[in-house]
Amino acid sequence: MDKMRVLPLAILFLVVSTGAFGCNQEWTSYNGSCYKFETKALDIRMARKYCQVLKGDLAFINLNATTLIGFDSANKYWVTEDSIRLTNMDAPPPFQCPYLYQQTLKYGDCNDEHFFICEEAQEDPTHRCPENWVLLDSKCYRAVDQQSNFTVSLAACHDEQGQLAILDDEEKEKNAQAVIIGKDNIYLIGADRENGTFKWFNGKPFNPSCPVCTLLTSNGSCLGIKSSSRHPTMFQWENVECSAINSFLCEREVISVDVSTSSMTTSPPTTPPPTTPISLPPLLCPIGYNWKAFKDTNYCFWETTYESERLNWYQARQFCQAYGGDLATYRDSQEEDIGLGGAKGHYKGLWFGLRRGDDDIFRWVDGTELNYTNWDYDEPNLRSKSKYCASHASGNAKWELDYCGVRRWFICKAPKVRNPTLPDTSFPKTQCNFSSSPFYRHRWYLYKNHCYLIHDEPKYSWDLALNFCRDNEAHLVSIHSFNETDFILFASNIVSSSDYWTGLASKGLGSSFTWSDGTPLDFWYWFNDSGPNQTESMNTCVSFDPLRGFWKTAHCNKLQGVICKRGINATYDFPTQEPVVVLPGNCERGWYPQGNKCYKVFGKKWTQRLSWTSAQKACENESATLASIHNDDQQNFLTDLMLEIDDDAWIGLENLHRGSLFQWVDNSALDYANWDVNEPSLANDDEDGELFYTSSYERTCVEISYGKENMGKWNDVSCYQSNAYICQKFKDPNITTPSEDPFSCVNITGWSRLGTSCFNIFEGNYSKLSWTEAQGRCRAYGVDLVSFKNSATAVFLSKRITAKGEFFWTGIRETEESKFGTVDGKRLKISNWLPEQPKLVSSFMDNCVAMNAQGRWVVRSCREKLSFVCEWNLDSENDIAVDESHLCPKSYGWQDIGGDMCVKTSFIRKTWNDAMYDCFQHGGSLVTFHSAKDLHNFVNYVNTNYRYTSVHIGLGRRKDGSYMWADYSPVDFTAWDPDDPPSTAKDCVELDMKTEKWKKVHCDDIRRNYFCSASKNRNAEADALAFNSTKGENIVGKKLAAGGIVGIVICLLVVSAIIGVTVYYLCPRERHGNLLVPESQL
Repeated sequence: MDKMRVLPLAILFLVVSTGAFGCNQEWTSYNGSCYKFETKALDIRMARKYCQVLKGDLAFINLNATTLIGFDSANKYWVTEDSIRLTNMDAPPPFQCPYLYQQTLKYGDCNDEHFFICEEAQEDPTHRCPENWVLLDSKCYRAVDQQSNFTVSLAACHDEQGQLAILDDEEKEKNAQAVIIGKDNIYLIGADRENGTFKWFNGKPFNPSCPVCTLLTSNGSCLGIKSSSRHPTMFQWENVECSAINSFLCEREVISVDVSTSSMTTSPPTTPPPTTPISLPPLLCPIGYNWKAFKDTNYCFWETTYESERLNWYQARQFCQAYGGDLATYRDSQEEDIGLGGAKGHYKGLWFGLRRGDDDIFRWVDGTELNYTNWDYDEPNLRSKSKYCASHASGNAKWELDYCGVRRWFICKAPKVRNPTLPDTSFPKTQCNFSSSPFYRHRWYLYKNHCYLIHDEPKYSWDLALNFCRDNEAHLVSIHSFNETDFILFASNIVSSSDYWTGLASKGLGSSFTWSDGTPLDFWYWFNDSGPNQTESMNTCVSFDPLRGFWKTAHCNKLQGVICKRGINATYDFPTQEPVVVLPGNCERGWYPQGNKCYKVFGKKWTQRLSWTSAQKACENESATLASIHNDDQQNFLTDLMLEIDDDAWIGLENLHRGSLFQWVDNSALDYANWDVNEPSLANDDEDGELFYTSSYERTCVEISYGKENMGKWNDVSCYQSNAYICQKFKDPNITTPSEDPFSCVNITGWSRLGTSCFNIFEGNYSKLSWTEAQGRCRAYGVDLVSFKNSATAVFLSKRITAKGEFFWTGIRETEESKFGTVDGKRLKISNWLPEQPKLVSSFMDNCVAMNAQGRWVVRSCREKLSFVCEWNLDSENDIAVDESHLCPKSYGWQDIGGDMCVKTSFIRKTWNDAMYDCFQHGGSLVTFHSAKDLHNFVNYVNTNYRYTSVHIGLGRRKDGSYMWADYSPVDFTAWDPDDPPSTAKDCVELDMKTEKWKKVHCDDIRRNYFCSASKNRNAEADALAFNSTKGENIVGKKLAAGGIVGIVICLLVVSAIIGVTVYYLCPRERHGNLLVPESQL
């Protein structure tokens, strides 16, 4: 081979201080470029990539430059292929690349490992950095190898007029990589964890350009970046404990200098001898597979169908970058056609290099301007909360948005090179290393600090899948982010024959969705962003789609694959809340204490109710934030407080990522949830009860619901809705006056107030009375035994009962055959039965209702001696009488069969769940009964017009084993068949048309006839739970008039003289006001 002897050492490059000619330390300036000798031995492909990480490329050694100070002529150095352009060397053989050795250019095998020379453009010469700092993109950086914790690192950067580096865009990430390349240390940077997610110190979210390059292996709240000496061009984000000792990366502003006065010069170059130009090897597409050159350009395309692994969008981009390119970008339709090749009709679609930003602006990955588009019909769908990456649609190859975690084939675009090599493009999964030996131990894969087992065969129902995971010391998987979704998609079988069960389920009628491992529901990814496909079904379980990762509801008995999840250690238990240390201090007037915080409800008047954002600002004006909830005690306390208002109330929970991830406004962890049925959803209820969906630009915020059945439950709605709101602040240690009790009745010692009612609990051996005696005792105060207006009452009382093993009489008893009502003759507002209740225990009118210490109901003989609870109700509520204004639904098919009941007939037999769905579609529910009269009227109607032996009814078993009506009306009447055997497996109920009795049945085994029902007073009854503070204070503070006292004293004399039923009837109720006799006057 004819070799060209390059100039001997004729040029002496001047070694200058950092920034003297726009070059950093260890780099030498010459002729507008900076040069650096690297003494790491790499093949030419990796050498070039190394130089590119340093923000440059392999050096072009031209005729004016042959060597640098410190050049070791005994070693070989890779240089760029263009260095031989003006030499008289022969064209290189295939797979031969140029290197510099002893001042001579030679060819060698491209896969050999040599040192190399990097070249980069000079930085702005008017910008300089202090000694030991690196100038990159008009910013100074310094990697400090000294080991320090987070606090010391902050101070160290500050002492040098800087801060920990903020790498909030891709260019800044590249700057950091150029500084720490090849170092094994973890370098702390300027981000920390807020509510489980990382944010930069400037408030921007942590959105790395390579999400799959994160390894968050602990609960550490500080963030670092690291390289590797073994794989110097690879980088990784890791979270660490802030107290741990690590290196750190600082940044600071540049120092501006006036170069016009600089005396630093370089020697003029010596003119080299003339050379004879030679032809270079042709530019070629990257090696291997089906790369196609785009004519008249230096670019090639590769459509990877069946020639690569299917990858998510981020992995596909990494794959293409390994060939020196990126995901494909298109300037026009001609270039797009070349990229697609013959894949226009490919059924799976293909990723390419277009992505939607958080600002809904689309950008090419190569930074070029988007001047050409080819969107499919109704695309791009900017309403989607999860679709951000562009792909070629299946069938017509037009553009559509999809979830970036979907695994697809893709199209690469890369520049031609003279000597292409084949890179390593594998994406290995990390196995978990268990000290124990569970089954399938080699099929568990690591993500952050959890291990996952994806099991395809055999398939299981949801309950058996739960047992399968427990047998393997794990839980069914819970999913809490899109990144976790991406990992599961990557680890799962893309050609799975079924979906996979997750741990999310709604078990029992009226239940909300919860994770089986007990973690809160803080993230969701439903199919088509539409929320769960659920009405009032008995049991609903949630599966994971192995192609796109979204969630779908499914029948819990369906046989599917399983995904298990466990901790990285031997235990599979998930972290629980640590006990809270009670701090000293009290609340200012008008604020009420719970734990270490003070709370106040705003918005008692409708004119004071605000949007979520305005409510948060109003709280900030009180030196507070909207309330966050972290345990049952806080939840119950706030539920009780909100009874002061007649409205739903904002709490401080809002969603992120357009409706997929929630966080508290005070940045506390989301470690507790209390969602309502079918919540959180992507839909919101307007005042007319119709559904509307928030736009992609509108986040949703969370309210505590106000209602008899779902009081205190969480619901996500439009943040622009006007609600009352609850603020919180920490107790003030300087306030020594004890805080007010928000639940005390004014001037009435020993009574507790909840909303419009005051309660007194009489417990202990000396307070045990029969039901009639207990009611007489309450009447002596001018009140009645407790009747339950809402679901909050039971929790409120249970927190104040000290005799936890006792039962307490309530004001509920049998009023008609098998029907229960309140002592004042009103209908039940709610029911709260124990499992297998109500069950008659005695003869007619000797069945009274007692509650246990948890507020659950049970039927006992009225003659038993029990403790009891009295309730003074400040509101006068009347039952709504059915009149002509209360009509049946107007849609076709509804019939008035008398009384309160309207029914609609279906002539198609269906399972219980399908029948219930059909009834909801028509504005009703499966038929419900609240008296023997209702039942008898219905049976007569059906037997007169149809010949059915049995029909579905709307009674179903709840998660706790008790029964409820599907329309949420109280269970105040039952007609069980006494010969029907007990069963825990039969969750639904049928009516035998011959015996008029109810039987438990399996929900899905048999298709039956059914009728839908709707109550005529379904929209007439309004909640009256609001407590008007002015009215309440006036009433509670009043004293009885003399005539009233005399009447009560007479009743007390009767009580002491006559024991029995006569007490109940001889003591008249006070008719002229809701007045409570103080204890001192009895």
